[in-house]
Amino acid sequence: MTPGAVLRWQRHLVAKKWTCPNRTGAPVDDSAVALIERMARENTSCGYRRIQGELLKLGYRVAA
Repeated sequence: MTPGAVLRWQRHLVAKKWTCPNRTGAPVDDSAVALIERMARENTSCGYRRIQGELLKLGYRVAA
């Protein structure tokens, strides 16, 4: 048994245990997209975290 074989087995076991399927987010309403774009244009000094917080106050739950 070579060290390379042991490392290959370990890599295989780790990859098998810790692989997650690609998760895509839920689709966002067109009205929410328009609102996000408008807020970003009008408030150039705001970051995405602030825009996300403002949208949360309005009832839109979106990811960063």
